[in-house]
Amino acid sequence: MASDRIVVADSGPLIALARIGRLDLLPRLVHRVVIPPAVAAEIRDGGDRPGTREVAAATWIHVEQPDAELARSYGLLVDAGEAEAIALAVQSADSLILLDDRLARRLAESLGIARIGTVGVLVEMRRREWFPSLRRELESLVAQGIHLRQEVMDAALKSVRE
Repeated sequence: MASDRIVVADSGPLIALARIGRLDLLPRLVHRVVIPPAVAAEIRDGGDRPGTREVAAATWIHVEQPDAELARSYGLLVDAGEAEAIALAVQSADSLILLDDRLARRLAESLGIARIGTVGVLVEMRRREWFPSLRRELESLVAQGIHLRQEVMDAALKSVRE
């Protein structure tokens, strides 16, 4: 994950990172983080859910408008936030999309968009030695009610030799 990349993010990964206290590391990892209005609304409407306040307060997250027609067409397959994020990523040359939903990730892949999820971001952070244990971070996500498939956790841990 190159630090000069623009990341288009869905709300889920941002909130998950905030819940475990790692959101503040994201701007050290990438050049710029952008979200579409539907994702901003999901975060704003999250109220007092854990993590939403931290994401809403992050002044380094920028809101950008996607192509409405593209977002509408992708909205037939995924939710509004994911559809707008994918549309924004299509418009942004050399961007990386940060999302966790399996169907949305498949759609992004079919469109040739580079993608990463919450676990992938944590793997990159661990490789840079920004925290001592990926296992501990994954356990924190699970303790916060974030569902992670065992095979994803196992592959991530193996990739950093834990």
